[in-house]
Amino acid sequence: LFPFTGFCWGFLLFKSGIISNFAVEIMTIAAIVVTDENNGVGNSYNFLSHLPAYMKFFNGLTKNYPVIMSRKTYEEVGHALVGKRNYVITRSPGYTAKGAKVFSTVKGAIKESGSDKVFLIGGGEMVTNLRDEITEIHRILIKVRFKTDKFYPDINTKRFDLTSSECVNAEKGFLYCVEKWERLK
Repeated sequence: LFPFTGFCWGFLLFKSGIISNFAVEIMTIAAIVVTDENNGVGNSYNFLSHLPAYMKFFNGLTKNYPVIMSRKTYEEVGHALVGKRNYVITRSPGYTAKGAKVFSTVKGAIKESGSDKVFLIGGGEMVTNLRDEITEIHRILIKVRFKTDKFYPDINTKRFDLTSSECVNAEKGFLYCVEKWERLK
């Protein structure tokens, strides 16, 4: 009798606030990272993300999408990323970040972004806390073990499938692989 009943009820539930996280649930939340074979991302003085191959990969992948980072990541980078909508997550009230909007929650930043896809670019605690909501992981895996003291959380292969991997020799002779992991449905 009413061919659009499902749509209408869904719309009314969303507008009434009963389905308040609807917009967050249907979008792509992607994490992007560079690691060594031990999931190391760097140490207190040097991060693997400064490698030119990673920066080229990062800039191409995140072009036209918002990036969400922790306060620590923002401070380690030292500035907002040029040409991107930057969102910084912090628990510190009154914190300001030049060139970025500041939020106390990732969900607040996602909602504000209005985008169908966002990239989480660090830190590890934020990624760990959102592990059940991340739908894609883009990783450059450098096929070597560095001396690191900061690590990326293990990718749960029961929840994610490696959908593409391309390995090349570059970056000071290191073999690295560009991987895309997608959440299993």
